[in-house]
Amino acid sequence: MSLHNDYFLLYHGTEVPQQSTYTFSKVLSDLGFFELSALILSITRHNLDAFSALAYFKEITLNFTPTEILSYDDLYQLQSTIITHLLDNDLYKKVHLFDEPLAYLLKEKILSIDDHKKLCSLFEHEPVKELSLPKHHTDANDFLHHKHALILAINELKALFVNNQGLDELLDYLEQEKFSIGITGVMNAGKSSMINALMGEEILGTNVIPETANLSLIKYATKPYAKVIYWNKMQWEQMERSALELESMKKFMQETQKDFKETLPRYILEKSREDFIEVSALDKYTSASTKHSNLVQMIELGSNLHFLKENIELVDTPGLDDVVIQREAITKEYIAQCDLLIHLMNVSQSATQKDVEFIIDAVRFQNITQILIVITRVDMVSASDVQEVIDYTKSAIEHKLQALNVDASLDFILKNIRFIALSSKMALHHKLGEPQRALDAGYTLEKSGLPELERYLYETLYGVNSARSNLILRAAKQRLFKTTAQNIELLKYELTLLSKSKDELQEEMKSLLQSQESSQTKLSLLEKEINAFKPQLKRYAGSLRYILEEESKKLQTLLKQRLLDETSYALQKDKTKPKLSRIAILIENSIRHGLVDILRDYRYGLIKKMQHLQESIVNYYPENERDDLSLDLEKQFNTSQAQITIQSSLEIFVNKAFKLCTSSKLKHLDAGLKQLITEEFIYIDQQLQEKAQKITLQTQEAFFEQLNAPIKAIKMRINEQQILLEKHTKTIQSSEDNSANNKAVEIHKRIKNIEFITGRFSL
Repeated sequence: MSLHNDYFLLYHGTEVPQQSTYTFSKVLSDLGFFELSALILSITRHNLDAFSALAYFKEITLNFTPTEILSYDDLYQLQSTIITHLLDNDLYKKVHLFDEPLAYLLKEKILSIDDHKKLCSLFEHEPVKELSLPKHHTDANDFLHHKHALILAINELKALFVNNQGLDELLDYLEQEKFSIGITGVMNAGKSSMINALMGEEILGTNVIPETANLSLIKYATKPYAKVIYWNKMQWEQMERSALELESMKKFMQETQKDFKETLPRYILEKSREDFIEVSALDKYTSASTKHSNLVQMIELGSNLHFLKENIELVDTPGLDDVVIQREAITKEYIAQCDLLIHLMNVSQSATQKDVEFIIDAVRFQNITQILIVITRVDMVSASDVQEVIDYTKSAIEHKLQALNVDASLDFILKNIRFIALSSKMALHHKLGEPQRALDAGYTLEKSGLPELERYLYETLYGVNSARSNLILRAAKQRLFKTTAQNIELLKYELTLLSKSKDELQEEMKSLLQSQESSQTKLSLLEKEINAFKPQLKRYAGSLRYILEEESKKLQTLLKQRLLDETSYALQKDKTKPKLSRIAILIENSIRHGLVDILRDYRYGLIKKMQHLQESIVNYYPENERDDLSLDLEKQFNTSQAQITIQSSLEIFVNKAFKLCTSSKLKHLDAGLKQLITEEFIYIDQQLQEKAQKITLQTQEAFFEQLNAPIKAIKMRINEQQILLEKHTKTIQSSEDNSANNKAVEIHKRIKNIEFITGRFSL
């Protein structure tokens, strides 16, 4: 608050009056100005009549203005003019000249003890001292520095706020925001060794977290735990269909059926079964050497390792060359939601076709903008060999992109791929206190590549240029400012109550109850309007799902025609059958782009409907609450593309389509492709509907939460005001309790301290 706000709220319990047009009629010395101002600033509406009757008072005011001071408004205007003059003429640095005249007024009992305290606090207030943040080894402008500063401020504010609910919700928000790192690679790429090096412990491959054939989600937990999540019925049926086409999958399913026989239905349920187990027993469920792992979709692990403490989650994936192609689909689903992808390649294996295809797929279809390629086991080869592998990988990615006709995004994709050479083995020697073993092999810790990897991870996740970190901080600060404003408003209201008499408090209660009744009527109507949106959105989502079906049929027809055209073109131009690589690219591009477009249009239609409904009721809200309705659904749509992924066995589909295109005559090919595509899309359409339902639920939840937020805020504010009013009414009615008269200065200091603490932050 400014000095104007401070003075009128603390001393008079009112807002600042309109800007005064008074001008001083005489030029006063500094001492004269402070002596006369002290008297005028000490006058309240309770003693104005007594002062205005005195001829001496009229003589004093003539030093400031020829206007006679007869009303409260006249007094407030003059007092405002004095404060303005004090500030505009650089007199605040001489504010100590108030001390003597204020002391005289107190001695002569012209000024009460409480009012003297208030005036002194206005001109002598000292803000809270800055508390030091925990020391950190990184840039003081990075995410963790700002996050710790916010948490420190929140804990300071808790002692000052009237209502801490907003602060508690903000703390929850900061704690729940996770940073996910996806780790991928073919089998034997060195994923487990790299994670061990990052952790500084031999975690993977030991009895704590055994080597596993399944996707593992590793997150921080104060008490370690393990959860096994099995395949559901729909996923298992898809795996059974895959076994009809792929020999490796056929063997996998036969072995599983043989081992589990009639017990299989216990594990494969409509909804995925989840079992919490002892961490030490995990290898019995997930080790690649046991058949039980065949039933497991993924595992979730809680660990208290220091590396995970700052809200980091690791998504450790099975090898991309796993025989169970559904695991690759699950991997892509999780990777699409990661903030960073680390793809590992064994230096002795170089970039396989699987590596290149996965990297390109991640960039093009899974919304991955940051990819780090780690060349592992570099201690086995020379530095020139490592560089040769990096150059070859870049070249392979570039050639694949050109074959896919994505030249326009070629530079962008290559620019966002970073390479680091790593020897996890040598790094772990240093981490485990065995540095001499690494040094004897010629590897310092820096040469192992681990420090470079750690710096890259830190900068990408928490650095000043991290888009995700900046979004989290901005949202957190907005929440802080909002809850701060609400609490300051309540404290100001409490200040106004302290200056009211018993009769005025009774009038205030009457007015508040009337306002509450009026607001409740309006809010009930508003809530009724909002609830009416639910069946409307349900019907609209149903119509969109019908459109979803139609768009899927169009995609199937388009795909069939493209395959027909490709086959016809190959026969006419080259006098030969189409190539497998061309069929694969055509199917992949058509299906992936088509599905993304269908779901994008679905989401867009849903959002447009919500925006229309929102606009229809915005005027029902009080004007000062409409800012809370600024739900940027378009932004939510753009940032949620990562959720649009479809699990489909494209490899099987490609093989079937290739056989048809190379063995069928053109006149029979149309019917054959139509049947094949229809069968493949049974599973795809099922997922489309599930994705659409998930999109609907998530978007509706955000929509209704936003619409109801102002209503919740209004109700809470009225309730808090009523509690404060009832408390002060009881206080003033008690002849023994005079504490209300002493609270104003304390409340004013709380407001100033709140402003000081939140003033450390800016958007």
